[in-house]
Amino acid sequence: MAPQDDTPRKGRETLLTVMLTALFGGGFLVFMILVSGGFFFYVLLAVLVIGVVGSLHYWLWGNALMQEVAGERAEEELRQRREAQEEFTRDKIRPRRF
Repeated sequence: MAPQDDTPRKGRETLLTVMLTALFGGGFLVFMILVSGGFFFYVLLAVLVIGVVGSLHYWLWGNALMQEVAGERAEEELRQRREAQEEFTRDKIRPRRF
């Protein structure tokens, strides 16, 4: 008997997990903001600003670095493919002479 494909079920499970996390996480954040008298809002704002600056840095500098080393990366991948091909074609079982 073939296993059943339950792709829609996995999608629902993922959506439920994300929604419950957002609901309870959001409730916890609102609770923390109310309890701290609004100070926690500024903490969240600072974390958000640091995250945005870090993401911007990654997208600008990381993208430039990836383009800069693209040629080297292609050469290394070609070298690894050649080595793998040589390793595969090398005769590991040698005939024995008696």
